[in-house]
Amino acid sequence: MSARSLYFHDFEHVLRRYREMCEIHPGLPESEIHEEVLYVPASRDGQDGPPVWTGRAPRGKYRGALFDRDGQRIEAADITRRDWRARNEATPEPEQGRIGGTGIYLGWLFSHYGHALLESLSRCWAVGDVDFAVYHAPAKRIPGFLEAHLDRLDIPTIILPSRPTRFERLIVPRQAFELDICAYRGFVDFLQTRMPKKDEPAPPVYLSRSRLPADRRGVIGEEVLEGFLSGYRVVHPETLSVQEQVELFGTHTAFAGALGSAMHGVLFSRRPEITYLSVRTPISNEFEYLNYLMCDDLVEADSLYVACCDLGDMPQRGHSTPLRLDLSAAAEGLKVSVDPTLQKRVDARHREAWAEFRLKQGIAAGDRSAVDDVRRHYPGTMTPQLSTLVQRLEQGDDGQHSGGTRGSRGPSSLRRRSRLLRYLPGRSSG
Repeated sequence: MSARSLYFHDFEHVLRRYREMCEIHPGLPESEIHEEVLYVPASRDGQDGPPVWTGRAPRGKYRGALFDRDGQRIEAADITRRDWRARNEATPEPEQGRIGGTGIYLGWLFSHYGHALLESLSRCWAVGDVDFAVYHAPAKRIPGFLEAHLDRLDIPTIILPSRPTRFERLIVPRQAFELDICAYRGFVDFLQTRMPKKDEPAPPVYLSRSRLPADRRGVIGEEVLEGFLSGYRVVHPETLSVQEQVELFGTHTAFAGALGSAMHGVLFSRRPEITYLSVRTPISNEFEYLNYLMCDDLVEADSLYVACCDLGDMPQRGHSTPLRLDLSAAAEGLKVSVDPTLQKRVDARHREAWAEFRLKQGIAAGDRSAVDDVRRHYPGTMTPQLSTLVQRLEQGDDGQHSGGTRGSRGPSSLRRRSRLLRYLPGRSSG
């Protein structure tokens, strides 16, 4: 791996922290075989309902684990993030059903694309001649994009138990990618099974986030930059199928884009050149870069981190606060020319996006102080849209009737029932 930076303060400190904290191992990790395994499903803070998680750690304590026939927690099945294991309060519970045969435990199923790719697939390397696969699934469903990856990797029928369940025999592989800790080179070899060949030279690919909502850590100004990317193929990953994304990374050798889950697709490439439009400190910290650097290392990338995203003159209000793009800095990293006079337009649009984000944040939380926050930081006259949001918040609109929720299912969350055997309480097999 060759990792460099542009406009990135203390990047050498980030690299030192990476070398101190993270390891890249050859091959693949070990797996264990257990009999009479008790599966305790996912829940949080003593609640029976499933926790709403995407990829980040849930607040407070949570439950969900495997226990061996002696009632001891199977450590190999735990999520191996630095702070998760200590907060898992799972204990053995009376079984409410039994499933026979040999299965494989594949860990936790996340709906966040990046975490699904790095974690939910990180045990699939051990799948062989088994009857079924088992996940801990807080949302009790398989996202469409993850199902497509599972299909591509020939993963068998999946069981998502909703009650404490005894399994006759389970294979428990360890994770081949542990966030912020380590990864195994064999994980990339596994992911790249049946990859397309690079037949002819292809143009560099720019992975754009410009069509995503601003409240998903949008980078304001990206759409302006794209107008100057002569020689690049501009791609919006969310418009591509999983197979198309895999083929994209498999047939190109140079990629660029803002930090985000789509950039983890480099795991389907070999020795690529990667330009990351990264976040200037102190908005970000070195821990955010560890997993990107591990991905770079796994595929032997030549990577450049260009610190060109920031908050402008607006304060941070959570991890998803919209970012502002420094056009000149980004252009230098991408080796293109831009019109620097357009930066004022980008800055104005960023302030508007920040105000919209903050007001919607206030509506979702019922926090009317968001209005004062916007009036204090947003200069000039508010747009009609912002005025409407202010009015909704001042009138006590909690957002419950705003046309759908973030958890609503769309076509991407549908699954073929032949892929999923949902375990029903009281039913047994084998």
